[in-house]
Amino acid sequence: MHFRFSIFLSLIRSLFPRWDFFDQIAFSFVVYYKMPTDSEWKTLAFTQSHKSSRLVFNQAANDTLMQSSVVEQFARDIQELENNTPNFSKSDIEQLTTYQLLCSLLQVKLKHKNLLNTEFQFKITAQNTIEQIDIYTSDKLPLVNI
Repeated sequence: MHFRFSIFLSLIRSLFPRWDFFDQIAFSFVVYYKMPTDSEWKTLAFTQSHKSSRLVFNQAANDTLMQSSVVEQFARDIQELENNTPNFSKSDIEQLTTYQLLCSLLQVKLKHKNLLNTEFQFKITAQNTIEQIDIYTSDKLPLVNI
């Protein structure tokens, strides 16, 4: 077994899911979604309200950090797949655990918006203060009842 620095950094970063001081130089990942009736992409926010009563136990913040971590890990998995498998296909992406987690997460978040559509599409972008890069755009996916 050999030491892989990228895995070590991922593990260290998982201990600190939000490193705000890196926002100036690093990319942040944004999720967009689109329904069949929409002509433009809409941002799907992973935010929660701040309340002073949640200073000690903040389940909503933990949930938001988990959701953001799923998006970040999926983006890392895509980049790793590009580096290790130059001719990868959509089925390779669909077999990723993070893809399946992200699809489930997005279905739940979109169903909470009480949308009447039966399918959706999502896009992940990496952006910093200078540029925005599309990392992945999904095919149309079913919006299942939860």
